[in-house]
Amino acid sequence: MSSVIGDALMESIAAAFAAGETAVWALRVYEENVEASNRMRADITALIGMVGSKTLLSPTALDRVDALGHALRSASAEKQVTEIVPDEHCVSGTREETLYVEDGEIIAGACKAVLNLSAALRRVRAYRIAETVSYNMRQGGQY
Repeated sequence: MSSVIGDALMESIAAAFAAGETAVWALRVYEENVEASNRMRADITALIGMVGSKTLLSPTALDRVDALGHALRSASAEKQVTEIVPDEHCVSGTREETLYVEDGEIIAGACKAVLNLSAALRRVRAYRIAETVSYNMRQGGQY
């Protein structure tokens, strides 16, 4: 029996579930504070359900997480404003500063949490593929 300490796949799975919990928290803050479309609310509810029911590693989970991340990124971009700010230390004398208006910071926080979850799920998938390939190669087969 192998130890789970130092097992990259096990660690990536644990990290994915931790990222899922963080995403759930950020999405609940989003739900409480942001007016969202019915579609966005349904996608958020589905993701929260996946984390709660432990189906986060299902074959379709990454696609759903990526779709929600894309929608949140678009919503976040709509709430950004870029301003030109005087800066005596800058060669041009000014610098650009990007700010969020209204509920933009809440949207950006939810977006960041969902994108972190997506990255964690991609690591799990990469480790699963690597384990399958290495097993096949050890058995004398090809990948």
